[in-house]
Amino acid sequence: MAIPRPPEKAAFFSGILAAGAELLPAAREALEGAFGPARMASGVFPFAHTEYYRDELGEAPVRMFLAWTEPYPTDALAGAKRATNALESELARRFGGGRPINLDPGYLTQAKLVLASAKNFAHRIHLRDNIYAELTLQYRHGRFHALPWTFPDFADDRYHPFFLALREKIHGTEPSLLYNPSMARETEAKIPVPDLPAIHARLLALGAEDRGEVFERNRVLDDADGSLARRGMLLRVRTHGAEKGGLLTVKHVAGGGAFKTREEIETVADDAETLLRQLAVLGYRVAGIYEKRRRTLLRRGCVVSLDECPELGAFVEIEGDEAGIRAVCGEIGLNPLDHLGDSYLALWRNHLAARGEPPRDMTFDHKGTTA
Repeated sequence: MAIPRPPEKAAFFSGILAAGAELLPAAREALEGAFGPARMASGVFPFAHTEYYRDELGEAPVRMFLAWTEPYPTDALAGAKRATNALESELARRFGGGRPINLDPGYLTQAKLVLASAKNFAHRIHLRDNIYAELTLQYRHGRFHALPWTFPDFADDRYHPFFLALREKIHGTEPSLLYNPSMARETEAKIPVPDLPAIHARLLALGAEDRGEVFERNRVLDDADGSLARRGMLLRVRTHGAEKGGLLTVKHVAGGGAFKTREEIETVADDAETLLRQLAVLGYRVAGIYEKRRRTLLRRGCVVSLDECPELGAFVEIEGDEAGIRAVCGEIGLNPLDHLGDSYLALWRNHLAARGEPPRDMTFDHKGTTA
């Protein structure tokens, strides 16, 4: 028998779809009057994904989002939708009838984005009071994914940086420590490059979303017989700078495709050192350490990592689907055929062997020891 458990931590947000940007301040004032001061606000996006709202909103509607980062009880969503419906009616009376402002409340968790609706369809679940919930976006492997019924504007990745920032805000995690709640397929291309700053500048010029730079320390674990490595599996604990927490990752080869593809399971640990001690009790000890400085950007639904490694040099690592990887490579002048199939640890060990050096860890101070 399954034991009921508390739901995931969530944050409340509301989309605003308005006939013009001049109406957005009134919509924000109404929402903050009902739900308190918003903690985050998106930019303003032109809305041209459908003509469904043309009669109500005219030829040039705009979209923006407000979010509240306090813990949100997900069972309150039906009441929130009832409240925003009332606000829409009040704003319509204020601006002369019709529906010049459409409000779309929802909540976001580590795993998903859910919208409320007063309309029932096969993919929606009744909450209460004739209000339904729709799973609109699913979070997997560092980014949001649309579903067959997802509204076209939510499927468009222009909104996703805002939702990723909200997700990080409520969970207090860095971009590459984002929790992946289930197994996901990771497809990546790792390409050596001579000039990271030039590629960074090119990505920014293309409109990529810069998620900042972190210092990574990666500890790869195995048993005394090295059985994980022999089976093509990876067990890794990653930490950032002086942070206490870490990310536990398990990967294994998934085969097929032009690029390196693996199945991946990840979870966040509050205390990386305690986690390492627990794994040691189970027979898994640190078999190798590698460090890097990583800057992460989002482009075309891909996670683009600019990596600086001690002695090995610089690399661009692009994760996404194959079409996205090829598109990003083309934009920044890289040949996808130059991608490397080896891990950083394997590249490092080959580097040492080629120089006739004994094994050591890949650290910036050259003093790293496997421990």
